[in-house]
Amino acid sequence: MKTVEMLQFLYDKKILIKEGNRYVVSKTAEPFINTSGSKTIKTSTVDISDLATKIRNMYPTGVRSGGFYVKSPQADVEKKLKVFLKTYPEYTPDDIKTAVSNYVFNCSQTDYRYMKLLGYFIMKDGQSMLAAHIENLEAAEERELQDFKGDAV
Repeated sequence: MKTVEMLQFLYDKKILIKEGNRYVVSKTAEPFINTSGSKTIKTSTVDISDLATKIRNMYPTGVRSGGFYVKSPQADVEKKLKVFLKTYPEYTPDDIKTAVSNYVFNCSQTDYRYMKLLGYFIMKDGQSMLAAHIENLEAAEERELQDFKGDAV
């Protein structure tokens, strides 16, 4: 089932309610659903061009990997972002910017050796290093939160 169809199904069953441009879990469904750490699902459109420009600006200029400049052209980045956001609608522009920033910082620590081209980092052959990076950052944040809670006891 596609995300849009799933949202409509959950909305029809009164599990989700629409608030502005997003869906949230209804009060009647909350006791039956584990919503800790969950995100609301945005249905608004993302300004792809603006997001592409912002993450391109995070990438270093003049750096090559495998003979290619790592800073992919704007049009390529926009095209990859469109596919990425259709495949992973749960990720926000902030999630994407944080992951790209973290990746660029990590690569800078090794003089950008083996850095992926931005377009390939976003999506290549149906796989996304960006999605994996976001998931790992979220898992690290969750571990830190758990460690903090454990220390506070």
